[in-house]
Amino acid sequence: SYSKNNLADFPYEILVFNSDYVKDNLKWGKDENINAIFFQVGEDAKNAKKIEELEKKILEIIGDENIKGKKEPFLTDINDFEAFDGNLFTIESRRIKNEIFSSLIDFNKGHFKKQIPFVKQNINGFILNKTAVTKLSKIVKIEEPKPIIEELEYSLNINQIIKDINMVLIKEPNKSDVLNILEKNNETLDWVKKGLKLNKPKSKCLFCGNEITDERIKLLNEFYKNESSKLRESSKELFEKLRNEEEAIININFPKSIQEINEGFQELYSKKKKLVDRKINSYIKKIKTINRRLSEKINKHIYDKVQEIAEYNISSFEKELRELNDIIIKNNEFTNNFKDLIKTERLKYINHLVAKFLKEKKYISKEKKYEKAKIEIEKLDNKINEYYKEIERIKALKNSGEEGSLQFNYFIQSFLGKEDIKIKYNKNEKKFRLLRGNLVAKNLSEGEKMAISFSHFLVTLKSIKDKNELNNYILFIDDPMSSLDGNHIFQINALLKEFLYEKVPNPSNPSQHIWNQKCLQLFISTHNYEFFNLLKELPTTNGFSYSKKPQKGRETRYYISRKINNSSIEMLPKVYDDFKSEYHYLFKQIYDFNNDPNNTKSEKLLLMPNILRRFLEIYSLAKYPSKDEVDERTTKIFGAVASKRILKPFHYFSHFNNIDRIGKQSELLADISVACKELIKQVKKDKKHYEALKSIL
Repeated sequence: SYSKNNLADFPYEILVFNSDYVKDNLKWGKDENINAIFFQVGEDAKNAKKIEELEKKILEIIGDENIKGKKEPFLTDINDFEAFDGNLFTIESRRIKNEIFSSLIDFNKGHFKKQIPFVKQNINGFILNKTAVTKLSKIVKIEEPKPIIEELEYSLNINQIIKDINMVLIKEPNKSDVLNILEKNNETLDWVKKGLKLNKPKSKCLFCGNEITDERIKLLNEFYKNESSKLRESSKELFEKLRNEEEAIININFPKSIQEINEGFQELYSKKKKLVDRKINSYIKKIKTINRRLSEKINKHIYDKVQEIAEYNISSFEKELRELNDIIIKNNEFTNNFKDLIKTERLKYINHLVAKFLKEKKYISKEKKYEKAKIEIEKLDNKINEYYKEIERIKALKNSGEEGSLQFNYFIQSFLGKEDIKIKYNKNEKKFRLLRGNLVAKNLSEGEKMAISFSHFLVTLKSIKDKNELNNYILFIDDPMSSLDGNHIFQINALLKEFLYEKVPNPSNPSQHIWNQKCLQLFISTHNYEFFNLLKELPTTNGFSYSKKPQKGRETRYYISRKINNSSIEMLPKVYDDFKSEYHYLFKQIYDFNNDPNNTKSEKLLLMPNILRRFLEIYSLAKYPSKDEVDERTTKIFGAVASKRILKPFHYFSHFNNIDRIGKQSELLADISVACKELIKQVKKDKKHYEALKSIL
């Protein structure tokens, strides 16, 4: 809200045309010497002050030692961003080449800038985690790949051995035919078994020389056929399997040295190998435990059932071995595809380094500020150029009055519609002389003075428009029709439309055009209803768009409601908005009455005859312009029967020529609705006219 107390804070430029404008800008009077009429523009006295104000505006933009200019923060944003291309890219690209890649690649500022458009689309997506960086930092420095390494070959059979051993552990052999000396000593057991093959019955023992009897041979053979002996025999194979399993695990074909692995895979291999080694130790420990349990069974508890051995969790060990093998496979793939892979890995690392640099240096944020700063500086530079041009124009201004007189004449002659009245500039007096033909114009009417005054206003607007500042102005035009006759309504309306509106390409669809209002906002007030109806035909920024609720870019209409002690601005009543003429209004009343199913009870019943009469007077005169009365014209148009049906009730009710009728009801009341219906029926025959009337309902 603004009042006279805070108008100094109002942020927009305003130009008002009213009686005060005429008083301030046009001095009407008589010159004693030449008896002529003059009016003064009075711009020359303001030129020096205008130049001073323009120079001040320039200083506010560019600044000096004492004043911080509007451009300074934007220049800082530009300098911050241009520093990248200045030396930051150079320094970083040199570091990447020498420190990161040990000069193995060619990488300079040009290479760095080439990656930026690609990387900045998703900076965080290109930044790698610490583990990936550690791996890549080693891979990218490889000049030649290591030879291919054999993949690991292994077979983990411990659970099958456990299963076989458990079969032994749960055995409970029969104790028949036991020979204690053989039961207690496995070595003796094996020695005697071999001896049975070497010594024959009734021969001399090769060891002691005594005779070996048939009974002894039989006894020994019986012993080796019993269950305990068989159990001991089978355990030998199981002990052998355990030894082989332990040896196989120890002798898995691991690379002999970490140096056989390519850089970039060494650390991964080393970490995984440590886990595998722990699993191997656990595996061997399990084998030894199984060996001990089997030995105890055979040597101490051959005839007893002992607790089974639990299976070994082999899946975890196999997983570690597979993952170690995967590292070897990837290492071999790297060797096989070295040229392509090293190029890809180096590019991946470069993108990481570029992305990390851009993020740390806030490149995207600075780029946005830079782009915005360029736009703002361009705007400020354009303003400076406009100010300098305006200063030069004012300084070089010599006979601006001559140019002004041409503009005055154009507008005045457009208003008055004749060329005999014109303005001529007096250089010495710096005033305008108004001429009618070649003579000094005298006895100007108030209408002519209004035409000249409004022409001056339009010249003022044109000077603002020429400086490209009209779009910053709010215009208020107070009744330009004052003192002008109806002949000037169309000239003023046409001038306003020509001067304040233009068609421009639609930004969203250049093949179409939309209306552009050249000023920021426009107010027009008038007492003239015909001029008001013409103003309704002016476009807005939204085209011919009217809103009963005030909306940006749309037209709104108000009227001043005057009371005894005060006035108020109110929304325009609907009746003034809906109808451009009395004729349209009358048709709507007849149309609505005819469509009312209860029109015999309507409050408008007794008004309709007068409405019918007035409508027919206008309609018949337009259709059949003659000096005849309305009855004759109507008969010519509708025919005698239809005309009589329409005319009868309004002749009766629209003229009270008998005192007796005042207190009586009439049966002709019923004919009013019939007359309206007949009229609508007849007008419908004129299809185009009827449709046009209906379109405004």
